[in-house]
Amino acid sequence: EPDQVKVLKEHIVIFEKALAAATTAGDVDEKELLFALEELEFHASDVDMARDFHTLGGWPLLVSILSSGSASPEAIQSYQFSDEVRAHAAWAIGTAVKNTGEFFPWAVEPVKMQADIPASAHDVLRWTKTTTALSALLDIFGEWNGQNDHNAVTNSTGYTKNKGGISRKLQQKILYATGSLLRGNGLAQEHFIALGGPLLIANVLQTCLSDKDWKVSSKVVLLAHDLITESIVENNLGSHDSRKLIAEAFTTKIWCDGAVGLLEASDIRLKEKSLFALETMTSYCIRDELWRDKARKSIELLRRQWKSTNVDEDYDQEWFAELQTLSDVVHAQLF
Repeated sequence: EPDQVKVLKEHIVIFEKALAAATTAGDVDEKELLFALEELEFHASDVDMARDFHTLGGWPLLVSILSSGSASPEAIQSYQFSDEVRAHAAWAIGTAVKNTGEFFPWAVEPVKMQADIPASAHDVLRWTKTTTALSALLDIFGEWNGQNDHNAVTNSTGYTKNKGGISRKLQQKILYATGSLLRGNGLAQEHFIALGGPLLIANVLQTCLSDKDWKVSSKVVLLAHDLITESIVENNLGSHDSRKLIAEAFTTKIWCDGAVGLLEASDIRLKEKSLFALETMTSYCIRDELWRDKARKSIELLRRQWKSTNVDEDYDQEWFAELQTLSDVVHAQLF
């Protein structure tokens, strides 16, 4: 068999071993697992290798590793993979599906997870759960917000999971993976809306803005911008109704406030991202009079600040002129 298939089979054996250990409270060699996930992410950018990995049955294992922290409350697993491991799993998932139409269905492909839970000295309960890559990612957004009811629970080993909060790296990688699964993927977008994804991520955006975490906020806002833009431009993406739903789901009050809130970032590149998003979102957000006033004031303040900016010293002139034009366009939309 070709070398690449051999390599993928080796990764799959490591994933199976880790999952088997995790569901039976065994010891997981996270170092070995991380190494295999890193290698897989590298290989997954090659379309043929991503396809082979899926054909060999690796996809459900990858989704199960990602989903490991979000088991059901009844079946609190005796082991949760670290944020580092889950970040690498999300990264590999995003890279495998990204920009490859043939692989778009993987985002919503049902994955059955199961574990045997000791109920008593003699009895074992078989716990099962069906999830998808997208659903597993959304569970982690809930965890980021401390919204999963089963977050602060002490499991059989007496280890208490913290309520809310996930590592920076896991935040970045689930955003990357979610964007990779959703962009251009009408099927995944419909599933995402059915799962309540826009609200879950809007809550994360609110948290990031109140923490003045501008960098992550800008990534979240740009994802909304990209999906709304697609829903307007790409007629072949899902039905007309589902495209309309996307535009509406990403222009609720939280999203509209978030796009304006990002203007407060001191970094001018992030202000630019806010303006991109506002250019797309304003025609939807403008229904709210209070929002319209707030947005107008924010843009006017920005333009006054820019009048006193010494362009030659600070920025490329042509780029800055384009940015000012963009702010004019957004401002004009607000009347």
